[in-house]
Amino acid sequence: MSQYNWSTSPQDVRDQLNHFTAEVSAICGDNLIGVYLHGSLAMGCFNPTRSDLDLLIVTHEGMELDVKCRIAEIVLHTSSNPIKMELSFIVQNDMRPWQYPTLFDFHFSEDWREKILAELANGTWQTWNDQRPKDSDLAAHVMIMNHCGICLVGKPIAEVFPPVPRADYLDSIMQDFDFAANLLTDNPVYAILNFCRIYCYLLENRISSKDEAGVWGIENLPEQYRPLIGQALKLYRGEITEAEFSESEMTDFIIYMRENSKKFM
Repeated sequence: MSQYNWSTSPQDVRDQLNHFTAEVSAICGDNLIGVYLHGSLAMGCFNPTRSDLDLLIVTHEGMELDVKCRIAEIVLHTSSNPIKMELSFIVQNDMRPWQYPTLFDFHFSEDWREKILAELANGTWQTWNDQRPKDSDLAAHVMIMNHCGICLVGKPIAEVFPPVPRADYLDSIMQDFDFAANLLTDNPVYAILNFCRIYCYLLENRISSKDEAGVWGIENLPEQYRPLIGQALKLYRGEITEAEFSESEMTDFIIYMRENSKKFM
C-alpha cells in the first residue's frame, strides 16, 4: 500500500480536511488564527488504514460555550468519515510566552468520542469552560509542527507557534514512552516504532516520523531487535496485514530501550 503526504493524499482525505477547515472557519470567524496539520500526513507516511489526521487549531481567545458545542458536533460528524481525527484547539496567548504543560481549549480523539457524546446529551457540556486543562503532549505536537507542519488556513506556522525548549520536548516524549509501553500488547506497531522515534531523537536530535524511525532502528539498533522492528514497519506501511509478536521479544526490547533512554535524561 502506498504512503501519502498532503499533496498526494486520496481525494476523500483532502475533502474531509477541507470540509472540516471550512466549518471551523465559519464557526470561529475572526477568532480563528489558523488550522494546522501535523503528524503522519504532514510527514509523508500517511496510511489510510492505520493513520489519524492530526490537527492543531489556534484562536485569539477561548471559545464561548455555544461555539465549543458546535465545534464538538462538527468534529463528531467529521472524524472517522473516513479517517479518525485527533485535534486540539489552543489559545495563542497560552503558547506565547511558552508554558509547559500547555493549556488547551478543546480536545478530541476517538478515545474521547463517548465521553463527549455523553456530556452533550446530559448537559454537562455547559461546564466545559469551568476549568482550563493542560496537555503535556502538546509540546511534542508543536515541535513537530515547527519541523514539518502544514498550514491549511490562516497565518504562517512561524508566526503562530513558538520554539519548544528541548527539556519540555524530552519530558513530553518520555511520557509518551510510558504511554506506548502500556500499549505494547494492544498496539505493538505504535509502541515499537514510537520507541525507535524517541531513541533516535535522544541519540541524534533528529525528529522523525514513525516510518523514518523504523528504518533508523533497523539500521542502528542491535541486530536481535531488527526483525521485530521490521515486522512493525511492514504492518505500519500496509505491506502485510497481520503478524504475531513474541511477548518475550517485545518485553526485552522495551527494557533495552527504557534503560538506554534513561542515560540521556
